Amino acid sequence: MSEPTPAVGVTEKIAVDSSPQSLQRAAAVLQAGGTVFLQEIDLALSVREDVLRCAVRDFEPLAHRCAVEYEVLVENGRRALEATAFAAYLPPLPRRWIVVDAQGAAPDILWTAP
Repeated sequence: MSEPTPAVGVTEKIAVDSSPQSLQRAAAVLQAGGTVFLQEIDLALSVREDVLRCAVRDFEPLAHRCAVEYEVLVENGRRALEATAFAAYLPPLPRRWIVVDAQGAAPDILWTAP
């Protein structure tokens, strides 16, 4: 029996060392318009307008970071994502990297990579 198709707006939280079945389920959530949150690396992934949006969470949003510091956060997130098994399940879309405030209920975008 196949699993039900996930609904838009669903958030799937997964560990980076999840089973292949869990990774496939998370990939289905992503393709259906939901969000996948990779717990250990604090990264939220979603597909918006044919772009894979990769949101790195900043736990010190009041730190008054400069662009270089945001670039480091994004680069660390990028490397961490590519080191996961889930990277193989990602859709072949252009990626848009952003940094979001991890403190608020609705994350504010703090910085967008050029």
